[in-house]
Amino acid sequence: NRELHLLFEPLSLNESTELATAYILIAIMCALERGITYSLDNRFNKPSEELINSSIGERIYYIAIRTVLYGIATTLRLLYMLVVMYFNTGLFITVVCVYISFYIIMVELIKSSSTNKTGSLKKLRNKGYSDLSIIAQTGDMDDDEEDEHDRGAQIKEYNIPKIVISSES
Repeated sequence: NRELHLLFEPLSLNESTELATAYILIAIMCALERGITYSLDNRFNKPSEELINSSIGERIYYIAIRTVLYGIATTLRLLYMLVVMYFNTGLFITVVCVYISFYIIMVELIKSSSTNKTGSLKKLRNKGYSDLSIIAQTGDMDDDEEDEHDRGAQIKEYNIPKIVISSES
């Protein structure tokens, strides 16, 4: 590891303590990227109907937050790509192990937990319906008013049947 540095020249990897610090820094960087990506996919992922019905200020704030988080996540992805391109086995294994660990935590454990299951789509999964649905508004609606809660109007969700192209599931 002589004359090797991590991403930037001041972060040299000449001694074992500096190398250990680099492993910790890489682990934090990868964990942070996974956390931001998970937040973008779950917490900051409003349905378009909800976003359309919000005020302009709320939409701009939501878009700004998503853009900043996406920029941070992309920067972190590119940085750990550079780390892997050092062709240092220890650094490569650190990136892979942290990613596997946070995949297990964030994807498998959190997403599959019973507290995270919502709606009828989870119940319909693998029962002949896809994850797609159509939300339709029916009933008496005035063309003059744009009030989304007109008298007699009802919002109903229709699930789209799954189309099976092959026998594999």
